[in-house]
Amino acid sequence: MQRLVEKLDYPALYNTVISLNWQQYAQLPEPMEGGVINQDWLNNEQFLKAIYELCCRRHITEGAMQCPNCKREFLIKNGIANMLLNEDEV
Repeated sequence: MQRLVEKLDYPALYNTVISLNWQQYAQLPEPMEGGVINQDWLNNEQFLKAIYELCCRRHITEGAMQCPNCKREFLIKNGIANMLLNEDEV
């Protein structure tokens, strides 16, 4: 889990947990300025368990996700995000 945490966009993960109201599944500390991972977190068993719960055990089966840059929404159906371009975007 420690190597996974280093590759995560932690601020995006934290914001997703807040927006989905998943705090009851995983209590995460607020991101540090600049999105830097606090190295002490990598040795915190409770933090690593929370990351495991979110990344390996929680799944979105229906809904949508939105690109933070272009604001385009991608529908999620049966756990699969449809990220294909529309004909007018090709």
